[in-house]
Amino acid sequence: SHRDAAEYCSWMGRRLPGEREWEAAARAGHWGPQNRTLYSWGDEDDAGNATKHANLWQGDFPWQNTAGDGWRGTSPVKYYPPNKLGLYDMTGNVWEWMRGGK
Repeated sequence: SHRDAAEYCSWMGRRLPGEREWEAAARAGHWGPQNRTLYSWGDEDDAGNATKHANLWQGDFPWQNTAGDGWRGTSPVKYYPPNKLGLYDMTGNVWEWMRGGK
């Protein structure tokens, strides 16, 4: 839950990132008004390309997951390639928890 994530960060002496921080990290710097990409991997929006970069729900959410990407649940950590900043799993797989504000 969001509360669990926030408490864990507090326990570690850290905090959850804000939305702008998350977007900047997930999009590897391509998040501003001049160079924003549609997705963390770029602007390609076809499902075939998306499944090369992230574990995404396929099917009738939240009722039926067809596991078209090979995963009915979560995928293993670092299964997909990192973004240009070297960060893994910034899109898909689990909910991305952020703090309120920017």
